Amino acid sequence: MQSLRAAIFNFAFVSERRKFGGINIRNWIQLGLMFLTGLWLWLQLWPTAAATAAGILILNFIYGRAQKARYTTFSPIPQDGLPAAEPLEPDQKIPVRGTGTFYSGETESNLLMAAGELWLQPVGTVAIMLEAAPEIFKYQFVEPDRIESLRLGNVSFGGTTQPAIDVTFMSNWAHTDELFSNDTQSLEESKYKKRSLMLMFDDLESATRVHQTLV
Repeated sequence: MQSLRAAIFNFAFVSERRKFGGINIRNWIQLGLMFLTGLWLWLQLWPTAAATAAGILILNFIYGRAQKARYTTFSPIPQDGLPAAEPLEPDQKIPVRGTGTFYSGETESNLLMAAGELWLQPVGTVAIMLEAAPEIFKYQFVEPDRIESLRLGNVSFGGTTQPAIDVTFMSNWAHTDELFSNDTQSLEESKYKKRSLMLMFDDLESATRVHQTLV
């Protein structure tokens, strides 16, 4: 069931981004189904027209679910299946790909599996830096005591499966000049917002080390 869902989400992701004649594949499929629905109605083939119209609704439902799930399927790993790993050392950087809301100054961006780095700051906060575009970086900061949900597992995305962490936490965002300071009092004055991130790693050991850091 998970493999079927992953295949469907992968199709949704690819068909929304690949274009033919300036129109993405998803819109071509919808246009085709709408044309067939109109044709069946004109021929007074009511059951066939109803089935084709239902196909349009199902298609939109699938794309909606895929977008909500960020085109990924997540399978938790049992705790007894995890390798022994120590938490990250301060300032030790690990390659990561991330999906979620990231910031730069006063602007925020919703990124999809953007590449970057993750590290543990000396103050205990986990920093994540992703490259939203060439030489344009976005950030997010996770405080372990602000985490509401933390899962370690495997995520399928774009036809590949990798170790990943799914984390929901209260994000405390401040202006850029405050981000790399140790002035925690100024950070506490900003408003917290609930955010969810999907973080993918090159290997299970790296994912486990980050998980141990966040626990």
